[in-house]
Amino acid sequence: YMWPVVALPYLLAMKRTVMVHASYIDVGGEGIIFSAPCGTGKSTQAALWEKHRGAEIINGDKCAITADPDGVTVHGVPFAGTSGICKNKSLPLKAIVILKQAPQNSVKRLGGALAVKALTENIYHDMATAAESAVLMSLIMDICEKTPLYELSCTPDAEAVCALEKILRSS
Repeated sequence: YMWPVVALPYLLAMKRTVMVHASYIDVGGEGIIFSAPCGTGKSTQAALWEKHRGAEIINGDKCAITADPDGVTVHGVPFAGTSGICKNKSLPLKAIVILKQAPQNSVKRLGGALAVKALTENIYHDMATAAESAVLMSLIMDICEKTPLYELSCTPDAEAVCALEKILRSS
């Protein structure tokens, strides 16, 4: 059992795919993911979008992202966190949202090295060799180049939905 689990990040990277610790929602046929360490509010933000914008929660804890010449796609995976939600659905990825708890809501776009660092901190990876590291970093940089990454410092309420939605509409 251990060897397939250890090799999974590398095997996925060979298919231009990474597994991300994130809640994944469908908003109007496009995927948005909320990524952060455990307990930050990924599932809470997904539930707020479901309640206030009619989003469908595809996975409450994990998703996979594939980058290819046509763009970036987010996929549901058969692994669920405590939410128990894990649907098999793939969509074009509209945005990656890195969450931080805060006393008020603010959103900023992350670019370049900041985007790469933020995404890298939230993916499942096992960089055992230089070759694996190179493949993974190339993939992460491609995802960050093709997909907007935002940092949402937020409260657990509908105002956070409004703050992010305003930025997403303007991009």
